Amino acid sequence: MPTTFSPGPVFIGREREMAGLRAAFDEVRAGRGRLVLLAGEPGIGKTRTCEQLASIVRQQGGRVLWGRCYEDEGAPAFWPWLQVLRAALKHVGEGSLRALMTGTAELAHFVAAVREGGPEVAQLPRSDSPDARFRLFDSIARLFGTIAEQGPLVIVLDDLHGADPSSLLLLEFIARSLRDVPMFVLGTGREVGLRGEHVLSQVFVDLAREPATERLLLRGLSEPEVAEYVRVAVGVEPSTALASLLHQRTEGNPLFVGEFVRAIAQDGLLRGDGADAAQKISVPQSVHAVILRRLAPLSAMCRQVLGIAAVIGREFASAPVASVLMIIGAARTDGQAEEAAVQSMEEAAEAGMIAPLPNGARGHRFAHALIRETLYDVLRV
Repeated sequence: MPTTFSPGPVFIGREREMAGLRAAFDEVRAGRGRLVLLAGEPGIGKTRTCEQLASIVRQQGGRVLWGRCYEDEGAPAFWPWLQVLRAALKHVGEGSLRALMTGTAELAHFVAAVREGGPEVAQLPRSDSPDARFRLFDSIARLFGTIAEQGPLVIVLDDLHGADPSSLLLLEFIARSLRDVPMFVLGTGREVGLRGEHVLSQVFVDLAREPATERLLLRGLSEPEVAEYVRVAVGVEPSTALASLLHQRTEGNPLFVGEFVRAIAQDGLLRGDGADAAQKISVPQSVHAVILRRLAPLSAMCRQVLGIAAVIGREFASAPVASVLMIIGAARTDGQAEEAAVQSMEEAAEAGMIAPLPNGARGHRFAHALIRETLYDVLRV
């Protein structure tokens, strides 16, 4: 008989991270600004952790303003900040707003764009006019300061890996003015898939030097936390074997844990001692879909190389992959095959699909076992 899976959000663990976020919010309430960068792989629970903090902040009388970055092309400059400002203007009196805009045409232009719903006109001032950009950024910082005077203020910038350069420049400016603006800026971003020259990579490095900045890295849930997830989501006490296998297969990634639990609950495999479930778990189609979306932007050669690597195993080297490329006719010479394998592995590593073996060992390893399983399953179809 299928078991009911709770459709609501499940928040398990994260005691250390939540303690750090609460401590940062306490400092803001005491008048000291803070910036926290919450990093981790896709599906690890960055947004869910922010939502948990937002609930606590609201319970304590604080304001939470959200801005979400748009990862695909087409978003205007300052897109996450435009969302934040749209919500912020509801908390600023007309008198205070007019005073802030006096003598600052840039802010007046920006506010007009927000109010009129025309984000396309809110562009970063020209690079040859740094004074105009400074006035705009300073005015926005003072605007947030005015709101913060009314009570604790938290700004959440979600998915910073998709932010435009203008938004990141404004974030850097705000971070450097936090000593004068008692607010909490909480940014989330994944560090996988970022080239070393990616703007966000440099922003993370620069912001880390600021005394008000802290970086928190979210990792997978532990095996006991996976068991707790099952208890909360399904209301069933999982067997030790089931909890262990779920943890092993998902590596504690909450998104993957949730999809596995949903699948086995619907199949009625949670009852009893869990031995059957431990043997019958297959990768849910929803997990396949998540991983395939991450693979889609990669080049055709890169996907082919990853498929070959998936047959080899979780860990692999470039030489056997290159040999297979020669055998299947994907490369004409040994040199071409080796170059294709190496370049494809670099591309896959930049996308966070694989990582170099630790301790200087030669070769790579799939970043998650489910990535390898998905690729292998695709080959078998």
